[in-house]
Amino acid sequence: ENKIIEMEKRLEELNEKTSKVQPEIKKKQIQIGSKLVDKSLLSSVGREYVLLPPGIVGVEYSLAYKGKDYDFIQQAEESGTNIERESTHTLTNKVTIEYPIKKNLTFVMYVPFVYIYDDKQGENVDTEDFGDPYMGIIYQPIKETETKPAVLISSGFTAPMGRSPYEINPQTDFPTGEGVYSANLGINLSKKFDPAIVYGGLFYSYKLEKDNLNYKNSITLGETGEYLEKVKPGDELGFNLGMGYVISPSVSVSLGCEFIFRDSTKYNWRYRKEKTSPTTSTSRLLMGTAWQITEKRKVYIDLGLGLSNNEEDFLFELRFPFNFIL
Repeated sequence: ENKIIEMEKRLEELNEKTSKVQPEIKKKQIQIGSKLVDKSLLSSVGREYVLLPPGIVGVEYSLAYKGKDYDFIQQAEESGTNIERESTHTLTNKVTIEYPIKKNLTFVMYVPFVYIYDDKQGENVDTEDFGDPYMGIIYQPIKETETKPAVLISSGFTAPMGRSPYEINPQTDFPTGEGVYSANLGINLSKKFDPAIVYGGLFYSYKLEKDNLNYKNSITLGETGEYLEKVKPGDELGFNLGMGYVISPSVSVSLGCEFIFRDSTKYNWRYRKEKTSPTTSTSRLLMGTAWQITEKRKVYIDLGLGLSNNEEDFLFELRFPFNFIL
């Protein structure tokens, strides 16, 4: 009986101490949990939703694979039609740098390196070169509240550093860039509903005109003196939407889609009338997941499936972010 009474007294003392400390512990758990949810979930949706604080530089390496297969008629004879299959494989290595200028303003830059392999009519054709680099800023004018979503505005430009489609032989080479300067503007909104988030965005890309060209896409044009001397690529307008969900502090998933509308491209040929290509549109289904493989390291896996004929059939991407303290 004395031992039981002594144990009860000790339990009462422990309960008193716990009741005093418990609110602080619970408060810290909530704060830490919110940080884990925000960082894990927003990162799985896209890095553009996470602005690093000043004093930290973010460097991200990504490896993306795009594949597209299609059949075409090689020749048509009385004996029958010969159907050939062509497969194009693209590997893109990209390094992205994020430098926070302020708490709500970040400078972003990336440089891609592209490798393209194609089995064209039984012949292997491959190309490797730099792609078009991008430089821009991300600005967050409004903080997210219980009633307002987080708003991020991005702007920047792309420079024609890669192989231009207007300066190569299309029979033996592939372009790794667009060949023109472009200016980009976008807006993204996101709203957290712990442990989920809903996001959406809209962007516009203006393509600058390219002149002083001397592009001949065939031997016949070279003999007749006809060549492409000016081109105005079509502008792009697109949007994306989706949602993400945190399964645990170590795993999160996201699901979304994107749609891009491309205006017609205008071609000015020497000794010819101006040619205009038709407008096109592409759409893609996007799925992603984030895994906390170590205490300080995460890996992001993204999967995309083309929903239109103009889009790649399959997209697979791995992303590895690193943060460095200045």
